[in-house]
Amino acid sequence: MELRRLYESYKEETKMMYINYERLQTAESLLNFVREEARLNGFVTALKCVKQSKETTEIVKDYKEGGTFK
Repeated sequence: MELRRLYESYKEETKMMYINYERLQTAESLLNFVREEARLNGFVTALKCVKQSKETTEIVKDYKEGGTFK
């Protein structure tokens, strides 16, 4: 359950940085969004490398389906 909570936290931060970028349209806000997306992507990529469990499989599936902006 801890992985799911961490994933949801990263996903929410990414969504907030995207909203912030859309609102401000500055280079700094774009950089912040890209950093958050990279962190989320790195987390999901790392999960693919560890032993698969039901939880990690669900997280990877949600990410692949574009669950960040749902």
